[in-house]
Amino acid sequence: MSSLLAGDGDDYQVIKNAVKAERAPGGGPRFLKIQIRGEKKGDNVDISLPFCLVEMVLNSAGDHHEGKEMLSACGKHDIDWRKALADLRRSGATSLVDIRSEGESIRIWLE
Repeated sequence: MSSLLAGDGDDYQVIKNAVKAERAPGGGPRFLKIQIRGEKKGDNVDISLPFCLVEMVLNSAGDHHEGKEMLSACGKHDIDWRKALADLRRSGATSLVDIRSEGESIRIWLE
């Protein structure tokens, strides 16, 4: 458990250790994690959403179009969320977004 804890400079290693330690049965992700770090200590935000909640929300928000659940963007059916969620579930734990700039960062990953 102590390998999951580290100082602010070790954020990336903490994420890597957590991804290794917490795997859902069958290899699918258990959580969608979002981490935002600002230059000031009070600017930090950490969000952890159960992956099943993400699936439930996206599945309930779609429109039925040509046999697929879709979400509309600008009046067009652009994204097949069921396929996207299935692909994410198959990918397992992975980094989705990692942006760093001058002491600030945004990270989104599946764990």
